[in-house]
Amino acid sequence: TMYVYKPMSGHNLMQAMKDDGFDESFAAAITAASSVIGPIIPPSIIMILYATEANVNVSDMFKAGIIPGILVGLMLMAACKFMFMRGEKAPPATKFSWKRLGVSLKDGVLAIIAPAIILMGMFSGRFSPTEAGIVAVVYSTVVGMIYKELKLKDIPRIIKESAIAAAQVMFMTSAASLLSWTLTFTKIPLTISKGILSFTDSRALFMLIVVVFLLILGCFIESMAGLLIVMPVMIPIATVLGIDLVHFGIVCCLSMMIGAVTPPMGACVFIVCSISETRFDLVCKKLWPFLISLVVALLLVAYVEPISTLLPHLLTKG
Repeated sequence: TMYVYKPMSGHNLMQAMKDDGFDESFAAAITAASSVIGPIIPPSIIMILYATEANVNVSDMFKAGIIPGILVGLMLMAACKFMFMRGEKAPPATKFSWKRLGVSLKDGVLAIIAPAIILMGMFSGRFSPTEAGIVAVVYSTVVGMIYKELKLKDIPRIIKESAIAAAQVMFMTSAASLLSWTLTFTKIPLTISKGILSFTDSRALFMLIVVVFLLILGCFIESMAGLLIVMPVMIPIATVLGIDLVHFGIVCCLSMMIGAVTPPMGACVFIVCSISETRFDLVCKKLWPFLISLVVALLLVAYVEPISTLLPHLLTKG
C-alpha cells in the first residue's frame, strides 16, 4: 500500500510543504514516515492478506488498526514539535479560519465520506469486505464524475490498471500459499516452533523477537510478500503462547511498515528521495526522530494489547 501511495501523492505533498517554507529534506522525511499510517488505518490490503493467512475476521483487523494508526499519527506530531523546538525551519503559523474550513469541507465532503461509508457498512455487518470494495468503486466513480475529474473515456484505462494491480496481489498470494503448503508439508514451522518454544515460553520475549525480526525483514523485502512468507512460521507459535491473533497481526503489519522506512535499506526512503530529488543522507538525518517515535508507538502497541483489541471487543459486543 505504501509503495503505491508514495509516487501517487508523495510528490504533491512534499511540493506543498516546500512551497509553504519547510526544508525539502524534512518534507521528504515526514512524508516517508507518515506513509506507515496508511496501511494501518483501514481499509488496508496488507491486513486483508494477514487475515486470510491467520484465519481471522477482516473486519476485526480493520477495527483493531484504528487506535494504533491514531497513536502513530500522534507520535509523529510529537516528533515534529520536538524538531521545531530544536530549530527545524518552519513557516509562520496560519491563523485558523472557520470560513476557510467551511470552504475546504464543502470542496472535499463527498470524498471524505467515502471511507466512512465503507467502514461503517462493514462494521455494522451490512456488507462484507468484498462487497465494500464494490461499494467503494461505484461511489468513487460517481464522485469522480461529480467533481468532473473522471470521464467515461478514462474507465477502460482504470479497469486495465486495476486488473494488473489485482493480478499482482493475487499472484503474490498464490506463491505465498504454495510456500506455506510446502513449509507445512515438510513440517518446517513445527520444527521452528519447537525450537523457539524450547528456548522461551515468554510472550513478551517472543513479541520482542518478532518485532526486531520483522523490522529488519521490512528493510529488505516488500511488506506484503515478507509477511506472507513468515506468517506460517509465526502464527502457530503465537497461538501456542495464547497471543490474540488480531493483536499479533497489527504488531506484525506495523513492524513491516516501519522496516520499509528504516535506513539504510528501507525502500520507502529511496522512493521519497527519488521523487523529491533530495540527497539520501540529508533525508536520513531528518528521519531519525520520526523513526524513534514510530518504534515507541510500535512497542506500546505490542505490549499494551488493549490498544489494538479494545475497539474490536467493544464494537463486537455492541
